[in-house]
Amino acid sequence: MFLLSLLGQGVNQTPAEAFSETPTMFQAGNTVDCGMNAANITLEVESDQDEYDSQDTFAGRADVYCGLWDTDYSVNWSLYNHDYNNGNGATYSVGSIQFRTNNSTVTYHSTHTDHMNENEITHYFLASGNWTFYATLYVDDGAGGWSVVSTQSDDFYVTTNISTTVCGYNPDLVGLSIGGYHDTVPINSTWTAYLSVSCVLMTTTHNLSYNLVNLNDSSWNPWWASDYHNFSMESPNGIWTFCNNQCSQYNDGSGWYYSDTYLAQNLPEGEYELTLELDYYNSTISGWDEIYLMQSFSVTNNSTGQIELSDGVVDIELFNGTVDEYGDVNYNTSDVMTAVITAHYLVIGEEYRLDYSLWDSSNGVTPHTESSWYWIADQNSTVVVFEVDVGDLYAGGWGVEAWLYANETGTALDVDNEQFSVSTAEAEPEPTESCEEEGLVPSVFGVSRYTIPDGFEAGDPYSADVIVHCPAVEHEGLWATNQIRYWVTADDTGAQTETYTHNFVVDDDGTYSTIVNITGVESMGPGNYTLYTEWYVTNGGASPTYEFVDDDIDYFFYMGAQDEEPVEPDNPCEGLEYVYGVSRYTTSDGFMVGDAYSADFAVDCPAANGALNQIRYWVTADDAGTQTPTYTHDFTSQNHDDYMIVIEIPSISSMGAGNYTLYTEWYVSEDGSEFVFIDDDIDYFFYAEAEETEESGFNFPPITSSVSISPNIPLEGDELICTFTTFDADNDVLTTTIVWEINGEPITEDTANITSGYEVGDEVKCTVVASDGAGPGNTDSDTTTILPSIPTANPGEDSVPSIGMVGTLVAIAFGVGLTRRNDD
Repeated sequence: MFLLSLLGQGVNQTPAEAFSETPTMFQAGNTVDCGMNAANITLEVESDQDEYDSQDTFAGRADVYCGLWDTDYSVNWSLYNHDYNNGNGATYSVGSIQFRTNNSTVTYHSTHTDHMNENEITHYFLASGNWTFYATLYVDDGAGGWSVVSTQSDDFYVTTNISTTVCGYNPDLVGLSIGGYHDTVPINSTWTAYLSVSCVLMTTTHNLSYNLVNLNDSSWNPWWASDYHNFSMESPNGIWTFCNNQCSQYNDGSGWYYSDTYLAQNLPEGEYELTLELDYYNSTISGWDEIYLMQSFSVTNNSTGQIELSDGVVDIELFNGTVDEYGDVNYNTSDVMTAVITAHYLVIGEEYRLDYSLWDSSNGVTPHTESSWYWIADQNSTVVVFEVDVGDLYAGGWGVEAWLYANETGTALDVDNEQFSVSTAEAEPEPTESCEEEGLVPSVFGVSRYTIPDGFEAGDPYSADVIVHCPAVEHEGLWATNQIRYWVTADDTGAQTETYTHNFVVDDDGTYSTIVNITGVESMGPGNYTLYTEWYVTNGGASPTYEFVDDDIDYFFYMGAQDEEPVEPDNPCEGLEYVYGVSRYTTSDGFMVGDAYSADFAVDCPAANGALNQIRYWVTADDAGTQTPTYTHDFTSQNHDDYMIVIEIPSISSMGAGNYTLYTEWYVSEDGSEFVFIDDDIDYFFYAEAEETEESGFNFPPITSSVSISPNIPLEGDELICTFTTFDADNDVLTTTIVWEINGEPITEDTANITSGYEVGDEVKCTVVASDGAGPGNTDSDTTTILPSIPTANPGEDSVPSIGMVGTLVAIAFGVGLTRRNDD
């Protein structure tokens, strides 16, 4: 739902004014028979603010007053943007809150005696427009269903101003941390650390550089000791790459964080310092901010000078939690528990096994989650990152445990464990004591059964696969009934089906699956749809109570009839499409002059069903300013499974020692003719001279980004100004080259503004490249289209342009918006 909020702004049609506010119904006070008389039950639905700015965080409440004592209720809520998709509207977020009204769940207001069940709702990154916060109160009818008690709503407005200070837009919240390392490691081993950047900004590039020095030997300076990574949520051509898949969303949706693992291999003896620098553009001060972090460690020679098999150790370090005054780690249900498990003092060439698991410390008969990893050590240490969604855990004590084994003999070498607690439960305890399928946790999935690759055709009946992992067998000592509740919403019209239920009983807790049909969906017309699936568990007693376990959301699409213009279906791979090109080093530091060059290429979620995927790749010798031809590799895929291939690139071995860059781009053609750009990747590598030749050192090429032509919608006769941002990790003096093109023909260069040479309808492009003296960096560009100026009305005529003129301007402006998103 985050992507819909963020990316939907490109097609938002913001109204001229906000809707009028509807007063919220409220009847609570000092009711004599509160909790005893159903007529007194009141649902209060209210947004905390009547007006927000774009990308702000919504906060509201759906409080229930005078609920009947010892009765189960459910508040189902949704947030609807009326102005999304040119006024067609869409539901952005939905949820439900179940509770039982009793003395332990109610609170009291300071000014009246009526009890209430407080229900707070949060939604991050609001898009501009008129919104409505809907909520419906249900009561358990005692017969396996729910009855409606009250439905209320509250309107609020979101402006187009982006003044928010939330995570992702507030530079002050960006943070840099390092962990998962050892203070001392043995000689010639690998030092490992876990790097993390919190609250990654949505609208700028981040540059993370690092420099490792040996304080006892200033001559130790391998080329990889200084390096950098640049990452951003969005690529320069407008595609959301999520930092090349290294940024993850916080569990509550409040922002994104970047994570990476740092490895320093074959270290000689000495005292070391790793210096990290994070640079990012701060729009508040219109300049760059920096964060510095330094970590020291030691590399020492042990008594024998050799690492023995029995020396292996394993350590666990917990991240993303809160450490109290006693040193205990605590998580709440919106966190992701991250355990960095490091195995040290490994013998290269030996086979190891690492078993790690998550346990309930209170009654841990079987592990909640467990996994094993086998590998042959090619370095003296390695790291595994183990993440668990704390929202799936219940309140209490938990522990992470890791065992390191010599796999050939099965000998246990070391064990470590770390304890933590979960303070607030948003999920019920597991409905069964164990799950026979290793690695499964109680969960439900609802997946639409498409009749064609892109979705459904108008009139096709709708069906879905529903899968339940670890269904309940027993519950509270009685034979358990599992209940699936499911319904479908037509997101473009706001309509929805009724809520259907499917009950089942199982005699084992493996995996249960079924196919459900929902009638009436095919008659609701073409457009975007959402399948909602919920799983509940109840005992088989005379008065069963339903306990929520898990839910799932699946998006699907109905195509219109052939004579209708279909809406483009949602991409089933949206947010998962990435390409990677990684050099296959022949030595630990890179390549030796004369070595053949090859690289691993991988495509995540390739286009399927006959579409042609094309990988384009080339290599630049950054010190010499030369490059290879652009090579291509075509392939097709019958499904969206990841595609991988190793390709050798000839002629590089003769280009000499120095710094090189591998460029990789991925394109897709649906019919084999026109190719559409999907994603790209950059990989830096190095060719070393023979041992007697001194290496020249690593030069970072400059980065050009954020090229933009203003005004955003230029009219005939306007001056065009090209703005851009450059960055160089070495702080070299940069020179820039600016090239203007009109309809593909260059007209001038090295000037940031032009005033003539273009006419109405011309496509104007500005391309910028920066050089640091050692060679050029990347190129970045922006394209716009010249629009006609609005004519001045003759005397006595209406000064407003004609409908035809306005329509033309809107059509051209919309075309400009599409063109600008497709720039390189």
